[in-house]
Amino acid sequence: MAIPDFTDSDLLDLWEGGSRRHPLDRALLLYSWAYPQQPRETLADLPLGTIQRALLALRSNLFGPRIEAWQDCPACGSRQEIQLDASELLSELPDEPQPLSIKVLDHNLRLPCSRDLAALIEQPDPQLAARQLLKRCLLSSPSADSLAAAEAVAASMNEEQLAAVEAALEAADPAADIALKLNCSDCGQPWSTSLDISGLLWGEITARAQALLWEIHQLARAYGWGEPQILAIPAWRRAAYLNLVAP
Repeated sequence: MAIPDFTDSDLLDLWEGGSRRHPLDRALLLYSWAYPQQPRETLADLPLGTIQRALLALRSNLFGPRIEAWQDCPACGSRQEIQLDASELLSELPDEPQPLSIKVLDHNLRLPCSRDLAALIEQPDPQLAARQLLKRCLLSSPSADSLAAAEAVAASMNEEQLAAVEAALEAADPAADIALKLNCSDCGQPWSTSLDISGLLWGEITARAQALLWEIHQLARAYGWGEPQILAIPAWRRAAYLNLVAP
């Protein structure tokens, strides 16, 4: 699916619509803007990797493929610059998670989705969260007996079995958690982190929206133009006007 072109007015609308949302809901909002043909009521049930790939593509569409980010070294605390290429990351990932369900330890599971993350977000214990995720992803009929059976399966698994389930889910949907292997340029410490493409993209959208608001404010004050008039002016010409009026 091709991502539609965005105008500056579209970007401001997107920023306004997502500013007060939870990060999980914001990621789904970004997906819906990238692929408006997808029914909104289905977004929370899409595999996590589907959302991640879409946001990488949206980021390339809005700001280009080159990504610059920063992480603090966990050993010495020094600020480390990270340079990534969204196109390269996308080329290394499968187009869609296949299959949408897997069999692990004689149990059929679907791939986790945003709805699952929302249900687990307040669970501080990683092992309990893993068991709850397993219970949610077990495929069975929605009867009371089936729910009780799912709880029994999740409670009965040991740490090794839970790790096997987690590894199988990650292998089936590798884009769900894009791991970055980093190395500190100051102390040499290696570490791994997950790419938060939703948070990174939202930060860039916010910065661009605030820059647009400044442009609108300056030109409206100088010429009395309204926001629609200003945003209809090509960016390069707005910049020329701003050079004339900015203090």
